[in-house]
Amino acid sequence: INHFTIGLGWDVVSREKRHNRSASLGGKKKIDLDAAAVVFRNNGKLLESIYFGAMNSTRKCGVGALRHMGDSTDGDETVGGDDELIHVDTSRFRPDVLAFFVCVCAFTDNTFFSDLSSSHCRVITDDTEQSLAELRLKDLGPRTSITMIMVHRDEASPTGWTLKSISQPDSLARNWGYLIPTMKNVL
Repeated sequence: INHFTIGLGWDVVSREKRHNRSASLGGKKKIDLDAAAVVFRNNGKLLESIYFGAMNSTRKCGVGALRHMGDSTDGDETVGGDDELIHVDTSRFRPDVLAFFVCVCAFTDNTFFSDLSSSHCRVITDDTEQSLAELRLKDLGPRTSITMIMVHRDEASPTGWTLKSISQPDSLARNWGYLIPTMKNVL
């Protein structure tokens, strides 16, 4: 696969079901999840990250290789659908890019994946919308983040790239920067 999309979607558990854990908005707690793609060079050094604060890859890793389509701060943009998207075009990566990781973090303090009524992070092909990987975040329980997948160069693959499931949750991280040691251990 050369063109695919990472889709992150979530809906919030009602206040009554959460047993009044914290402040809420309209009977539901506002929970901000963030999707990110973190890119590494052949030498294992961090090259670039794509997230709500840096939405497009630059010439560091390849213009147009990764495009974040916008930040949803509370999910529920489309109930049951994708609230944040990252488009991937592996043909645009520079030759020195070894791999990139996809991670999801619960940015809102005192929230966990278990506070969600439904949630998913999935990888789908752009042409057929076939699911290549999918994870239900709610099933992870009281976790705040996860390093979901690694996409890495693979000369044996017809596209030159292989997707590998990582599924490494974390109970403290609130942004992708705290997950870098996990990613480096996998490289």
